Amino acid sequence: MKSWKRQLNRELDRIVPELRDDVRNAPVPSVPKSDEEKTSRRAALSPRAKRTIFASLATAAAAFLLVFAVIGILPAAQPPLASACVTVEINPEANFVTDKDGNVTHVTALNEDADLMFTDEAFFRSLTGKPLDEAVSLFVDRAAQLGFLDLNEKGGAVRLTASETQSRKSLDALSRSLADYFCGQGAYAVVATEYVPDAQFRLSLGISEDGSLNAQAEELSSSYTRRTALSMPEDQLSSYYRENYLLKELRSFLQSLIREHFRTLRECGRLIGEMSDLNEQIKAHPDNPNLIFKDYWNVLLFADESAFTPEFGALMDEMSSLAEEYGQLSLIPLTSESELELKASYYDILPIDELEKLANDFTEADFDRFADDVLDLLDSIGLDTAFLRGLMKIPATVTEFLDQTFSFLRECAQRRLNDFREAYEAVREKITAADYEAYIDGLLAEYGSLNAYWETLGK
Repeated sequence: MKSWKRQLNRELDRIVPELRDDVRNAPVPSVPKSDEEKTSRRAALSPRAKRTIFASLATAAAAFLLVFAVIGILPAAQPPLASACVTVEINPEANFVTDKDGNVTHVTALNEDADLMFTDEAFFRSLTGKPLDEAVSLFVDRAAQLGFLDLNEKGGAVRLTASETQSRKSLDALSRSLADYFCGQGAYAVVATEYVPDAQFRLSLGISEDGSLNAQAEELSSSYTRRTALSMPEDQLSSYYRENYLLKELRSFLQSLIREHFRTLRECGRLIGEMSDLNEQIKAHPDNPNLIFKDYWNVLLFADESAFTPEFGALMDEMSSLAEEYGQLSLIPLTSESELELKASYYDILPIDELEKLANDFTEADFDRFADDVLDLLDSIGLDTAFLRGLMKIPATVTEFLDQTFSFLRECAQRRLNDFREAYEAVREKITAADYEAYIDGLLAEYGSLNAYWETLGK
């Protein structure tokens, strides 16, 4: 109130003219006691003074009207935003709750991919306390870093969902904010918005139809995995873990490792085969100087190289060359015949042509049959698979389930950050508002609405 008064006084001082001395010093009329006194008071002022006073009063009145008109068009203090409950879906899906000031107070993962994002606890904590548009932009940006949203290809989309009972201003403002983010990133991705019946929205969060929507949403555990584990009988956790993590997530993870390391595995398999044949030739050669242990490594260790015949020496040199090449590829040098035989057995069980099939089609039956063998092969080229072998164990308790699941999600998150870093950091030109609007208009012309377009993406 005080600041308003100061503003009004400043405006009056600026607009109302300074009174002349004859006006300022004119007698101030008091309430007369008789008609005679009234007449004498009116006569005391000259006609010119009267005109001046009336003009000054008119000016002051106009000034007051002008000030109030100016105040009327000044930006009024905006009322605090109503608290909101909004779901953001890319593939990772999360729900955001805000307070009356529009700041995020709670974030809930609605699927395993969102849990994967939130394994970075510092990132998860950074979302709360921020304005909704800022927090959601951070969420979308993190999804892009993890490869859930490709900023380099046209066609990406985000969907915002709220209950019909909420103000439509929330999603409109949030949609514009995300559109600005995409333009700044040079990404032709769109934002679809939808309002669903309150009962449907509550069902998607797993909360009852009674009570405050926001209050109930804030009471949800932030972790989708934890909510799932605690909602089922402990004896069902084993089958759930097998179906959802071993046969889906871990199977997919192993397949990606096969693809990533297939060339190395193929070359190492070739070298193992050639070394196995050559070692047999060395053992059977009549010029082998060892009496008992005639394999390449024992000859190399105990025999006098100067005593090698040219033909036998050539075999040893060839074997040394192959062993060196293998050591460079696998990062694990072979040091004995038993190691050679063990690694050869891996390729006998899972030949290269069979491994190539798994790289393209790794079925659930293949996983049950070959998962351990794939891990053996990956071990043989220097990958540490102890972590993955630990995940193969079926958890018996909720604690084991959560420990193994979150360990796996953290590993997947780190791997995705590494795999998609180059794509995320690629230089892209910013998109103008006109170009982005033209892109949106094209989708609307083709699909009728951005929601209809979202549905075609099969998220």
